[in-house]
Amino acid sequence: MERIGLKLEDSIGTACATAIERTIDCVPGVVESQVNFELKLATVRYDRHTTTAEAIIQAVTTAGYQATSIDPIDPDPAPARASSLVLNRSSIAAPNYQIELCGAIVLCLLLAIGSQATIGDRPLSWMPAWLQQPIGQSILATLIQFWCGRSMLIDAVQTAWYRRQINLNTLVAVSTGAAYGYFLFDTFTATTIALERHSQFDLYYPISAITIALTLWGHQLERQATAKMGSGMRQAHDRPIFAQIGQLSDRLYADKVPTQRRADRLATPIVLLSIGMAIVTISLWSILNSSLSVGVMAGVGVLMLACPAGIGLATSLAIAIGTRKGRSLGIVIHNRISLEVLGRVNTIVFAKTGTLTTGRAIVTNFIPVVDKYHGNELAILQLAASLADRSHHPLASAIVKRAKEQKLALQPVTQFQENIGNGASGIVNRQLIQIGTSAWIDSLQIATVLQAANHQILTNYQQQWEAVGNTVLWIAIDREIAGIIGMSDEIEPTASATISRLKQLGLEVVLLTGDILANTDALAQHLGIDRVFTQLDPQGKAQIIKTLQSTAIGQPTIVAMVGSGSDDAPALAQADVGIAIHAATAMAIAGSDLTIMTPDLAALVTTIRLGRLTLTNINQNLLLAFIPNIICIPIATGILEPVCGWMLTPAIVSGATILSLVAVFVNAARLSRFKG
Repeated sequence: MERIGLKLEDSIGTACATAIERTIDCVPGVVESQVNFELKLATVRYDRHTTTAEAIIQAVTTAGYQATSIDPIDPDPAPARASSLVLNRSSIAAPNYQIELCGAIVLCLLLAIGSQATIGDRPLSWMPAWLQQPIGQSILATLIQFWCGRSMLIDAVQTAWYRRQINLNTLVAVSTGAAYGYFLFDTFTATTIALERHSQFDLYYPISAITIALTLWGHQLERQATAKMGSGMRQAHDRPIFAQIGQLSDRLYADKVPTQRRADRLATPIVLLSIGMAIVTISLWSILNSSLSVGVMAGVGVLMLACPAGIGLATSLAIAIGTRKGRSLGIVIHNRISLEVLGRVNTIVFAKTGTLTTGRAIVTNFIPVVDKYHGNELAILQLAASLADRSHHPLASAIVKRAKEQKLALQPVTQFQENIGNGASGIVNRQLIQIGTSAWIDSLQIATVLQAANHQILTNYQQQWEAVGNTVLWIAIDREIAGIIGMSDEIEPTASATISRLKQLGLEVVLLTGDILANTDALAQHLGIDRVFTQLDPQGKAQIIKTLQSTAIGQPTIVAMVGSGSDDAPALAQADVGIAIHAATAMAIAGSDLTIMTPDLAALVTTIRLGRLTLTNINQNLLLAFIPNIICIPIATGILEPVCGWMLTPAIVSGATILSLVAVFVNAARLSRFKG
C-alpha cells in the first residue's frame, strides 16, 4: 500500500470536502481517504498495483478542484505536477446538509401525523386525503430515504464497494433500507400476503424516516461543534520566514494513519451479525411455519432492532456536547475525532521552550572573543539583536530585550533565513550575522581566528552556564566566531503540579527539546520527567513521536503532543492528538488538533479529563442505544409467538427506538455538568 497527501489549492468547505472524498473513493484501487477542509489537505491510501497518484490527482481535477501531491517520504519534495485541467465546480452536485436535515424533519413530521391516521383508521378532516393513504406516505418515505439520506447511502455504498469496509452509515442504510423496503413492498402487495399477520394498516414508515433524520441531526451537531475554528491560523503555511516547516508538517499529517471512530469499528460486527440473524429468522419461519411473509416480517424486525437508531447519535451527541463544554473552558477543538482519541491517550509528550517554560527568557551572560572583539560588546549585541528581531523563537526576544535595555538601535536585516530549531542568519550593515546552537554553527564550518586556548575558554563558559540550566548560543560575524551568549527561561509556575497530576492519571510523560542534555537535565529532574530526548530539530521531534507510536508493548501507544513553537508543528501533526497552548505560534496551531486558550498549563489536565469523560460517555451511549433493542430482538424473531402469541409490531419497534434515544439524550446531557 502507498500513502499520499494532496494539497487542495482551492477554498473548500465541508460539502466540497465530502464531494472530493467521494470522488477519490471512486478511483479503483483507493483503499481509504480523508479530506480536512480546514487544512485543505486530503490523505489517500491506495494500492500501487491498481492505481497511481497521478490518476487520483486527475480524478480530483476532473471533478472541478485543483490538487498537488505532498510526498510523505521524500524529505525535500518539489510540489508535484498539478493538472492544468480545471473544470467548473458545478460539475459536482455536493449535498447541502442543512437542506437535507430540514427536509427530513419536515417530511418526518408530515409522515408521523399521516401514519397515525393510517394506523388507527381515524381519518383526519384537516389533513389532505393523500397524506393519510399508504401510497402518499410511501412517496414521503421515498423522498426521505433517497433524497434526505442520499449522502449516507452513497457513503455506505462507496465504503463497502471501494474500501471493502463497513461504517456507521452502512449500519443506518441497512436498518432503514430494510424497514423502508418491507413497508413499501407491503404497501403495494397487501392483498397478496397473509392479512391476518400484517396488513397495510400496520404501515409505519416513520421508523426508518426518524432514524435518518436523527442521524443527519447528529452529523450536523458535530459539524457545528467544530466549524468555529478560524481559518486565519492556517495562513502560516503560506509564509516564506515558514514554507519548509509547513511542507514538513503537511507531509507528516498526510502520513498519519487516520483513527477510526468507535461507532465505525462496531458497525462491521453489528451489520454482519444482524444480517445473519435476519437470514436465520426468515429461514426458520419459512421451514417451520411455512410462512414466508411472516418470516420476512420477523427478519426485517431483527434488522431494524439490531441496528438501532440511537447509535447514530451515541457518538455525535457526546462529541458535540463535549466540544461545546471544552470551548466554554477555553479548549478549542479543531476536528471532530480528536476529542474521542484524546480519551485513549496514554503517553503525553512536551516541548520545552514556551510550554514547560514561560518563553520569557532573559540574557544572563555575554562574552565576546577576546582577541578580536574585546571592547566591542555593544556593537556585537546590536548586530545580534537586529537579526534576532526577525526571528519568532522565544529566545530571540531575550536578545532584543537586552539590546533595548542598552538603548541600542536595531538595524535593517536583509537576506534573513531561519533554520527553525537551530539558528538564523542575515545581512546587517553589510556583515553576515549568524546566531545558533554550537552544533549548527559547527555544521556551517565557520572559520575561527581563535587560538586553541581562547576557544577552550568559551567552551568552558558554555559548560558552566549549561550546568545551571542556561541555553547558550554562538554568534558569528562574517563567518568568524564573535562570542557566546547565555540565556535562562523560567519554569512555568504550574508545570510541576500539572505533570504530577498527569502521572497520577496514568500517563507517561516525555520531554523533547532542541537543547542539549546539560541544560535540560536539571529541568527534567525538577519536573519529575524521566524520559528526555535532546538536540532535536523539527523533523527529529516528529520522528521521536512516530517511534513512540510504533514501539508499543501490549496496549497501543496513543500519543498526545503539547507544543507552542513553530519547530513543534511537525511533531504536533505526527501525534495522535496535537495540543497547542495559548501562546502558540500560528504554525503550531495549524499542526495541532486542539488549542488550549487559557494561560494556565493546568488546563491540560482538564483537557485530558474531558477527553476521557467524553470517550466514557460515548461507550455508555452505545450501550444504552442497544439495550432496549436487544431486549426486543427475541420478540422480533418470533420466538415468543408459540408461547404467548407475541410478534413484532411497529409499536414495539418505535417504543424500543424512542426508549434508546431518550436514554442516549439523558446520558449525553450529563457531559454538560463537567466542571473541569
